[in-house]
Amino acid sequence: MDNKGAVIATDLHEYKLAELKRRAKRGQLLNIRSFIWEGKEALKLPKEIARQQGFDKVLVDAPCSSSGTWRRNPDARWRLSDDDTQELMALQQRLLVLASQAVRPQGELIYATCSWQVEENEQQIAQFMQQNNGWQLLEQTMLGAPKDDADTMFVARLKRA
Repeated sequence: MDNKGAVIATDLHEYKLAELKRRAKRGQLLNIRSFIWEGKEALKLPKEIARQQGFDKVLVDAPCSSSGTWRRNPDARWRLSDDDTQELMALQQRLLVLASQAVRPQGELIYATCSWQVEENEQQIAQFMQQNNGWQLLEQTMLGAPKDDADTMFVARLKRA
């Protein structure tokens, strides 16, 4: 963006935002603002973003099972329970719905996980589309190759009508 416009980053954890600030400073990226957002209520839009009826693009880098990283973190597969997966899926759907409210008309909502599990990916998008009118699925894809024991991630792009 050539240090134009605004990039707003949110996370539940302050230490992740501190790391973002450190990296942004090193990269001389001056248009990034960050704050903690727990994803329990709609995002409070900065005034300039509210004036334009939301963001052009919103990325939901959703908390997930991290199954796409099991190649380099093999012990992670044994730490995940069915209850954990159900909790994560509820959180993923809530974040999708809340984040979608911050997207302006004709803007895009991007959903990403580091998981190869259909219930965290394609099923989440299908559920969101079924329960939220006014969205068009532009594309969804799996990057990487879980069958080849490679890192994997899922990305879906949706457009607001």
